[in-house]
Amino acid sequence: MDHKKSEEVLHTAHEEVTYTRNGDITNCSQQPSQICAPQEILTRIMSYLSLEEMARCAQASKPWLRALAGIQELNINIDFCNQNDARAIFNFASKYFHNLSRINIRCVAPLESSSRMCDAFSDLLAGKSKYLKHFVYDANFLSFPPVNLTNGLVQCLKDATNLETLIIDHCMFESDHDILLLLTNKPQLRRLKLCNLSTLHKAKDGVAKYCSMETFHEAIASFHQLRELELLLNYHDPSPDTPAWSILFSGLKELRKLKINYIDDTGLMEIARSSLPHLQDLNLRYCHAISIDRVIDVLHACPIHTLDVSSLQMEDDAHIKELSRVGNSLVNLTIKV
Repeated sequence: MDHKKSEEVLHTAHEEVTYTRNGDITNCSQQPSQICAPQEILTRIMSYLSLEEMARCAQASKPWLRALAGIQELNINIDFCNQNDARAIFNFASKYFHNLSRINIRCVAPLESSSRMCDAFSDLLAGKSKYLKHFVYDANFLSFPPVNLTNGLVQCLKDATNLETLIIDHCMFESDHDILLLLTNKPQLRRLKLCNLSTLHKAKDGVAKYCSMETFHEAIASFHQLRELELLLNYHDPSPDTPAWSILFSGLKELRKLKINYIDDTGLMEIARSSLPHLQDLNLRYCHAISIDRVIDVLHACPIHTLDVSSLQMEDDAHIKELSRVGNSLVNLTIKV
């Protein structure tokens, strides 16, 4: 929807969003909206709007309010401007959005750890897991969610058997077990991104313990339909041993795209041995412990057309030429010069 059309829709609503602390819409008109259209048309219009714009439209009349129930994708953005309204936003979403198959939550401001906040977050997901196909929780190093909130996330998503996309970025969990619980019962998963996950259990130096690939390599290997895998973990422990890498890649025969950091030559050897028949896009980030020979082994074994080895120091032009020669299907090559 273009900006002009969006403004035409919004002219029936109030200027400010007035949902209450428990998420109710206030001042909802009982009179017919100036725009009369079938319910599915109102829902379609709503689907182009931000959450705040949806709330304004829902104030216009009962038909607009009822249209929220048909929305299938919800985008929630919590920043420092609406940080204090986060609980009300979650409550509003849980009250009026009943048929969600896609939920995207992005936080750049920390959430409070109160029980009311966590209840509101859990209520948003409660009862929706069986219909959910796409879930994103995207935070940053300033906005790690409180652990009692991620506990609710785990409990609500552990049985999301129809989930096809799961992205968890910058989250702290109570234990490794909770992360594994989050990854169970996902037979339809096509895309998985795990980035900067940590647990309450502290490392010996008292710093938060970041999760290693060995925490969940067996769980990931069970996702036989996985097309895209992104593992961006903090460097903390020695690289996994050969069996861990072997288990991880042996089950991912449908993998098309792999983005991973801190993999070593052992891991690359297991990619080559697994001969992933559909792997076309390989991005190796911060992989300073790999050699050009092992990268070439992967090019021999897999039909790579996009390769990023910008963390690998090329000693001379001969290596670049060798990569280009070996990679018969190689189209895009990113290197460090």
